[in-house]
Parts: sequence; structure tokens; C-alpha cells
Amino acid sequence: AAPLSSVWAKLYYDGLSVLAERKQREEQERARRREREDRQLSAVCTFNPTITDAARLAYRHGGAGESVYQRLAELQPQLMQNQRSDLRKKAEAEKYKECTFHPTITPSPWPQKPSGGSGEEPAAAEAEAG
Repeated sequence: AAPLSSVWAKLYYDGLSVLAERKQREEQERARRREREDRQLSAVCTFNPTITDAARLAYRHGGAGESVYQRLAELQPQLMQNQRSDLRKKAEAEKYKECTFHPTITPSPWPQKPSGGSGEEPAAAEAEAG
């Protein structure tokens, strides 16, 4: 009876190893298929969502055990500061929106002489000395 049970045990373990190999091959095939589909979708899908600063800050701080309301209440001062900064930038851009003249200033080819510190014109200082 002993040799018969060892045959069944061998068949059983061989079957388990075949199942494990099959499962591994299927998983590798699924991974390859998923990767191929991802490549195809990334070539076709051009949607790139934009996330607000508030959402980005709330996500980044993530707080374990905190409610969304608590996190946003803590972030409120920073959000208000960001909003004020954005409004200032928009106002400044609006102020200069109609300005069309943008001069390009090139550096002088002649070296600048340091002033003597008296506040006078260099020519006037030379005339007094001479």
C-alpha cells in the first residue's frame, strides 16, 4: 500500500507544480497585455487634468485620521495667501496689458568710470582740477 500512496502523492505534487507554473505564465501574460494596452492608451489619450492648488495641498498633507474639513481649515491661511498672490499678479498683468513698448537695452561698449563720490559730473570735476 505504501508504494501506491507515494505514486498518488507524486501525481498530486506534480499537478500542483503544473498549476503553479500555469498561474505564473498567465500572470506574466496579463502583465504584458496590461503594459501593451497602457502604451496604446497613452498614445491615444491626450487628456492631462489640472489640479487646483487647494486640492494639491490637501492631498500632499494627507493627514491620518483628520477629516477633510480639518485639513482645509489648517490650510486656509496658505490658500488665502496663494489666492491674494494670484490676484496681485493678475492685476499687474492687466495694468501692463496695453503697454506695447518693450525696450531692449544693450550694454555700453565703453567702460564706466567710477564716480568720485562727490555727486558732481566727471567733466565738472576735471575742469575744477585743471
